[in-house]
Amino acid sequence: MSRSALVGNVTAMLEDAGFTVSDRCAIRPKSFDVAARRGRDLLLLKILANVDAFDDTTGLEMRRLGDYLDATPIVVGLRTRDEDLEPGVVYFRHGVPVLSPDTAMELFVEGMTPLVYAAPGGLYVNIDGDVLHDEREKRDWSLGQLANELGVSRRTVSKYEDGMNASVEVALELEDMFEGDLTSPVDVLDGAEEVREGDPTPEDPDPESNDERIVTVLTRAGFEVHP
Repeated sequence: MSRSALVGNVTAMLEDAGFTVSDRCAIRPKSFDVAARRGRDLLLLKILANVDAFDDTTGLEMRRLGDYLDATPIVVGLRTRDEDLEPGVVYFRHGVPVLSPDTAMELFVEGMTPLVYAAPGGLYVNIDGDVLHDEREKRDWSLGQLANELGVSRRTVSKYEDGMNASVEVALELEDMFEGDLTSPVDVLDGAEEVREGDPTPEDPDPESNDERIVTVLTRAGFEVHP
């Protein structure tokens, strides 16, 4: 699929989901392809066939724009160099959430928030530590008993109850053991900050010399200026 066709498909999907979608950005250099708004949700989307083309500079710019505009930067893509993106999984590139088109459709059209995210070492989920603690105490199990059942240390179980995330395999074992849901979704529209590993958005760069006078005038007039 060509990139233009992919952009068209994603745009149509967002419109079906009730978003108002901008024209494709034609200014170069550009950090995002389209902006989309639905109610209070504002998205800045970069749409790529191969998400490995999303570089650090673009990620930094999208994160800055997200901060300035109270928007969520998102990359929608088909694959990496080595593999297709899995449906239902949130990936990350340079601090920005990355979704496959199927995952984006589930989130924006069907309202199904993803539960799984990719990080070094595999696929992980958010464990609801309070629910896990309550379920363990209902069965009058000690931390050590649950640790033995899982084949992990007592300290690891304690960390799960304190909010540490778990591998998909451990989460499935816990849910089978307690016969209920113990996971919480990845809040993509909030930047997935509960699972995203990355540096905070850097401070604004200094204005270029040609812009300094304009920035000074606008700042004195009471505007918040981002060079």
